Amino acid sequence: YPWNSFAAAWGTSFSTPLVAGAASLLVGLESTVNQDQAASAIAQAQLLTPELGYGRLDLFQAVSAGRSLWPNAPESAVPDTCEASGVDWSPEPQGQ
Repeated sequence: YPWNSFAAAWGTSFSTPLVAGAASLLVGLESTVNQDQAASAIAQAQLLTPELGYGRLDLFQAVSAGRSLWPNAPESAVPDTCEASGVDWSPEPQGQ
């Protein structure tokens, strides 16, 4: 962040990509995860205050909940290798 400081951010525009990333991590643990399972695991959020309710994504708790759903899941959701031989990494043509 500029000037070596921190900033606060909130709202659905900010949180949606974080929750989507958490869901992707769960799919990495278990490719057969369904929407209800992912939602249940992600719902392991931290209580902020009685007024604000639950709202802080706790990725550690989400993965822990996922591990209880899928005890045979791999140790890490990150693959050892990433097959990208068929991916075209060239930039998109400009001005067409």
